[in-house]
Amino acid sequence: MKKLVIFDLDGTLLNTIEDITDSFNLVMDEYQLRRASIDEMKYFVGSGIKVMVERALKDNINLFVKVFDDFKLHYSTNNTNKTSLYSGVYETVKKLHSMNIKMAIVSNKYHQGVLDICKPLLGEFI
Repeated sequence: MKKLVIFDLDGTLLNTIEDITDSFNLVMDEYQLRRASIDEMKYFVGSGIKVMVERALKDNINLFVKVFDDFKLHYSTNNTNKTSLYSGVYETVKKLHSMNIKMAIVSNKYHQGVLDICKPLLGEFI
């Protein structure tokens, strides 16, 4: 019998909200728009970057393309500044690996973005 465990990435394996918020707020500062709190960002995220930017911009949707592009650029180079594994994740992944259980990650991030974030934290299992 084959065994497989599928994990969600953001908010399940990794706490990424601070890096997302920091990158987003840097862009908001560039356009002199209101910064978002971590709690607000928790509402904005979950459906991909496009929806996150739409939710956050509300009345400033005319800046969507600029904010979207600038966020992607900044986050791609600052996505592991504060990101960390949740407690027990490393040990769980290590145990599953030792049991030869296949693992996969599902994310709405693009593939390379998932690898860029996961390799520093879970590299030996990727």
